[in-house]
Amino acid sequence: MCVGLMLLMVSAPAMAQQGPSRGLSIEEALRLATGTSEQITVASAGVSRARGQQLQAKSQYFPQLNGSVNYSRALASEFADIFGSGSSDTTSTAPGDTTSGGGIDFSELPFGRKNTYTFGLALSQNIFTGGRVQAQNRVAGASRRTAEITLAAARAQVTLDVAQAYYDAALADRLFGIAQLALEQADRTLAQAKLSKQVGNQSEFELLRAQVTRDNQVPVVIQQRSTRDLALLRLKQLLDLPADDPITLTSELLGETLAPLAGFAPASSVASSAVDSMSRAPVRQAAEGITMQEASLDIAQSQRYPSIALTSQYARVNYPSNIVPQFNDLRTNWSMGLSLQVPIFTGGRIK
Repeated sequence: MCVGLMLLMVSAPAMAQQGPSRGLSIEEALRLATGTSEQITVASAGVSRARGQQLQAKSQYFPQLNGSVNYSRALASEFADIFGSGSSDTTSTAPGDTTSGGGIDFSELPFGRKNTYTFGLALSQNIFTGGRVQAQNRVAGASRRTAEITLAAARAQVTLDVAQAYYDAALADRLFGIAQLALEQADRTLAQAKLSKQVGNQSEFELLRAQVTRDNQVPVVIQQRSTRDLALLRLKQLLDLPADDPITLTSELLGETLAPLAGFAPASSVASSAVDSMSRAPVRQAAEGITMQEASLDIAQSQRYPSIALTSQYARVNYPSNIVPQFNDLRTNWSMGLSLQVPIFTGGRIK
């Protein structure tokens, strides 16, 4: 009865997987892994972030142009009555006219105006920054290269993990098949021993030995089946596949050599490149880290030098008597200049 129960346990997985199974090759497994791996997704986001930081650093080489629209409402002004009280000729003053007796029209000036509209453009261009902009670009470039190395390492690690899990599952499936064949051979040997015992050609000891050999093969089949199921479950986890979906591995473990995986160099190239330790991803990342630290030191040292920038302000202003702007009566303000900033005393911040 125990032997029958063990045979039922062996045949149960086969009965449960009678449904249509999905064929899965090593190439498809690698494609699925690169599309669903969280490690690759995080590393790709790091590359995008590093590219954005590099664009921010490069933007400091170019002019910065900003537009603005401002509106202000004067609730009280010190110029409210200063011109009306001193006017010597009030007979010709129309309501709302702010022209003084001297003939100066103050209605076009901002003094005491209730509504002010400003439409402006501001331009700035770095001329000399003491090497700060160049150092920031070196930091951003090294950060981007580090992120790209991290992404390449993540892809290689995922490829290695999936390939190892795939071939482990294929090997476990092959060993399970071998164990099943051994069990079938033991069954045939046991049947022949029973027949020989009945006709008197074999002793009962030979029959007992065939029975023990066959019974000892059943746990081996169960163990190999469990190993195969665990290997397939590990592969499904890496590929983000449902654990209940049956799959069939189509890439066989036949032939003297296996086809090279995408993303991996031949063995001879790997052996030759392994001699050069600088080609390893951790070493390259450490080298880029040194570049970033040296550039950060240059950024700190650049604060000791003066900075020069070209600035320009262009504005169109209007002072309407009501809240609606008068676009046919806009006045122009335009200025250009150089801005020089020199650190004199910073309380020890730069040091």
